Amino acid sequence: MQEQKTIREWYEMLPEPYREQAIENATERGHIYFNAKSLPDALEGGFGWSKTESLGQGLDYWSKVSYCAYIGNFDGLHAKLNTIPLIHSTQHNTTIYAHKANA
Repeated sequence: MQEQKTIREWYEMLPEPYREQAIENATERGHIYFNAKSLPDALEGGFGWSKTESLGQGLDYWSKVSYCAYIGNFDGLHAKLNTIPLIHSTQHNTTIYAHKANA
């Protein structure tokens, strides 16, 4: 069984500026001390990604940060924010990564 940590503990693993942004977003929503089983789960459950559009972040931004957390590689994340292809499914109101859709 995977170790449960608070959302804040998982966010501490993020590089800056994503760490501070995620902590602020989850704190505002009141979820910062909820538990999660992984960093991607903490990112998905900590706050509404689309509600951060006004901060210059948003759904695509956090989807790509979450993808980097999923693969465990944040190297060059800033550049990846513009190059990771996403497919948005209006049927399920979710965003998935193009390579997963083709798998």
